[in-house]
Amino acid sequence: MGAAMSTHRKTSKRALEVEERRKQCVALRLKGWTYEQIGEEVGIDPAAAYRHVSAALKRVRTETLEGATEIVEMELRRIDAMLKGLWEAAGNGDVQAVDRVLKLMIRRAKYLQLDAPQQVEQLGSFDPEQIRASFREMLRKRPDVRAALLGREGGNGKAPHVH
Repeated sequence: MGAAMSTHRKTSKRALEVEERRKQCVALRLKGWTYEQIGEEVGIDPAAAYRHVSAALKRVRTETLEGATEIVEMELRRIDAMLKGLWEAAGNGDVQAVDRVLKLMIRRAKYLQLDAPQQVEQLGSFDPEQIRASFREMLRKRPDVRAALLGREGGNGKAPHVH
């Protein structure tokens, strides 16, 4: 039993040393030190300094994401509870309840990113001169459209100046 206890202490001591080194590497990196400088200061190679900083950042990202997920879940539960209380009144035509239900549904959709913007592919370049030329050509070929744009029935035979 003594050997197991001794091994546990060594492992714990080693883990504490690694964690302390990691904190030191992060603190130096935050000060703008290069990984080479950090390695020299801490007594490790630059690759190890990089690994320590990367591991710390990964842990922070994971903890932040987990915390954000918990907050979103809590907010969704609150919205669901409010919806439950308003749903019957909204279904019976209470205008204020309908308004509140819609606002809660919008908020819920935002939390769940249901209304995220969609990326639209641009099919070509935008050339104002080409658009003007196409517009002038269309007016030349369609005197009825030209006349309607000029506000008269037959028009004067000239296309309006397009800026």
